[in-house]
Amino acid sequence: MAYPIYWLEQLLSPVLFVLEPMISKLTGGRGLAVPFATEEELKIALEEGGKAGVLETEEVKMIKNVFQLNDITAEDSMTPRLYVFGLDGNLQLKEAQEQLFNSKYSRIPVFDGNLDNITGILYKTKALTELALGHSDLRLKEIAQPALFVPGGKPADDLMKQFQQEKRHMAVVVNEFGGMTGLVTLEDLLEEVVGEIMDETDITEELIKRIGKNQILVHGRTEVRRINEFLKVNLGEEPTTVSGLIQDHLGRIPAVGEEVQVGQCRLVVHEADEKSIKSVQILKEEKAGAPADSAGVGLPG
Repeated sequence: MAYPIYWLEQLLSPVLFVLEPMISKLTGGRGLAVPFATEEELKIALEEGGKAGVLETEEVKMIKNVFQLNDITAEDSMTPRLYVFGLDGNLQLKEAQEQLFNSKYSRIPVFDGNLDNITGILYKTKALTELALGHSDLRLKEIAQPALFVPGGKPADDLMKQFQQEKRHMAVVVNEFGGMTGLVTLEDLLEEVVGEIMDETDITEELIKRIGKNQILVHGRTEVRRINEFLKVNLGEEPTTVSGLIQDHLGRIPAVGEEVQVGQCRLVVHEADEKSIKSVQILKEEKAGAPADSAGVGLPG
């Protein structure tokens, strides 16, 4: 099905300040007011604009990423359960205040018993305000907002529309049995548009860090597709994270120092515990069996 261009405006109003100048280059300064009839027409205009130098390569990529949102799911974009920070909703504010002060998150899921039973989303500003007012006996669940639950297979574009319609910024991703598998935020979805165009020096250091000519150090939850983009390799698409990729090859959680060969890349476990892989060192070989930088596979210093 071909979508009218206003679909872009409805879907990505949070980032129109970024997209509008790019579209304007294609439309003689009139931005999204110009009625491209179909998605295909815009894609053709993008290609021509890129070839003619009207648009930068990064700008073309960003707009193209918008059209790929229908192929990306909530599960693809979410923070996996293993990395989710939550608080017991039965805790009083005075009992949770240290965790609240130390938390870097503005929205925190609260649960009853465990993360499979999330009862709401706590806004940190609301919690700190209540503390300042002396309401320290309030329980977290009493001031939490209702949570939004979505299936893992929900397309990212549909979820973004739902976020806009319901004025939400976070959703709890659940599996077919109702178990919580992760959290997805509006920021996660917007990063699907702008995150893919980051160059090597811009990618978040906590996820990908270059340590040599053809070597990188990545967080265990780094998405394989981002590594493919960064190193210009093909490690496949499933499993979605580098941790899952290694465990899929070995059939277990590996120890530090264990490695697997996937295509032209050697993946070495840099940090792990009994539950998960924390970080992985990846060495890209120029061609099969011939490492481009075989010396110093371990981290320097």
